[in-house]
Amino acid sequence: MTLQSLPLDLAEEILYKLPIESIVRFKSVCKDWHALINDKRFIYKLLDLSHDRTMYTIPDKLHNYTLKAIIHCDGLLLCKVVEGGKHDNGRKLAVWNPFVNGLKWIEPSTTYKYFDVFAFGYDSVSRDNYKILRIDIDMGGETFKPICVPEGTDRFHGSSVDRVLLSGYGEDRLSLLQRHTYSKTEVWVTNKLTDGDVSWSKYFSFTLADFPIIPSRSDHRFLAYCIHKTKNIMFWVEEVEYEEAYIFTDVYVLDEGKKIDKQVEGTIRRTFKDQSCYHVYVPSLVPVPE
Repeated sequence: MTLQSLPLDLAEEILYKLPIESIVRFKSVCKDWHALINDKRFIYKLLDLSHDRTMYTIPDKLHNYTLKAIIHCDGLLLCKVVEGGKHDNGRKLAVWNPFVNGLKWIEPSTTYKYFDVFAFGYDSVSRDNYKILRIDIDMGGETFKPICVPEGTDRFHGSSVDRVLLSGYGEDRLSLLQRHTYSKTEVWVTNKLTDGDVSWSKYFSFTLADFPIIPSRSDHRFLAYCIHKTKNIMFWVEEVEYEEAYIFTDVYVLDEGKKIDKQVEGTIRRTFKDQSCYHVYVPSLVPVPE
């Protein structure tokens, strides 16, 4: 039986189990497969079913511009770039999907500023109706108030806290990872942000002694993390190998029963002088909006 002769519903179920790179190549099998892979229903179901646990590397250049910030939504990357890698040169904004080679430059209504903050998402009308939120702060006219944080995380200076990471949790909550150098690591989550006052509760706590698979040396650090929809926690950890003069990145998965596995081991490495930036990212076939 050839690929073209497979029933389309069976072909669809097979495609859901394949990595994005393979699915893209299967567009050339026949017209029916091409139409299926480009279908919006298939694209978003594939995204929702994603089980990818791979670390990807992308260049720090985008059309001769240097990447300075990345925001991810549904496989699309909102990229803040500067020309020549310097803050005082031309700043630009682009939406990019590296897996479908789609790129769109976003022209500002006014010049982009150094302190501009951006958000990227979609509204409740349609999932493919993507929006970019630009926040421009006027320090002269704005008023600010503190948002409460988990107990102990507001006293970083002179304390044992050496790493604090903020992330999303679900669609309407925040989560925060707090690592103490010599004792424990805690993960906190908020209530729904629409509830009004923001409050935190401890989601998970562990010590490195509980999990000897994670090096307890001081020369490693948490780079990023996410709480998966299965409630597992994924950690990206950088580990220094002095003999080889490289820094390796590993991925660990911690489940609700406190069982931990090394999901990806040392497939990405950099030298001491290189700089790196890590993001939680789900590859997809979502096309870049026109």
